[in-house]
Amino acid sequence: MRGTGVGVNAGLMGTGWVPEGLQTEAALLGIGADEAQAQAEPGIPLGRTAEPEEVAATVVFLASTRPRYVTDATVTMDGAKAASMV
Repeated sequence: MRGTGVGVNAGLMGTGWVPEGLQTEAALLGIGADEAQAQAEPGIPLGRTAEPEEVAATVVFLASTRPRYVTDATVTMDGAKAASMV
């Protein structure tokens, strides 16, 4: 906050499908993780799920001192799915 010497950074990650998350979804649906991924990917405009490293790199960036001018932002990482539904 200006003038207080206190910096406030908050981040909200809106992640889409990652392979690890699909394992939970697959278990709920009673199917294999590979089948869940195969069902999910055609609905993602980029045609694939996110790699965990891609999500981690964004989290590391937001937690660093580099995004000094980023405030009140949600980073949506969903392979353009939300944008395709507009």
